[in-house]
Amino acid sequence: MRTEIYIGETKIPFEATAMTDHMADKVFNINIAYSMQHASENEDKMPELIRKIAFIMAKRAELGGWRAVENLTEEDFFDWLDSLDSYEIENNAEEILGIYMQNKKTSVTPKNAQSPQAE
Repeated sequence: MRTEIYIGETKIPFEATAMTDHMADKVFNINIAYSMQHASENEDKMPELIRKIAFIMAKRAELGGWRAVENLTEEDFFDWLDSLDSYEIENNAEEILGIYMQNKKTSVTPKNAQSPQAE
């Protein structure tokens, strides 16, 4: 899923794909689903997690394919944050996470949904 969000005065494209989780693991050594579950238990960690997810999705949209993104480093993340108001990222957290979560949804109906066992 691809969309644009204003972070402060800057319009930034974001793109979530099936590779978003893999890229977060490669760049930050984090499992997004696990981190989201545990960040909800420790709210102090959630803003950092949102910034990292936003970075991965923004760089994916900016650079194109995952091969360009796989070479990103944490230093690139800090440079990106320096170019923005990180509090504005947090102010748009719901929309940013919405892009990520929308990509996780599926429109496929399970094959067994019509089977007698499903009733």
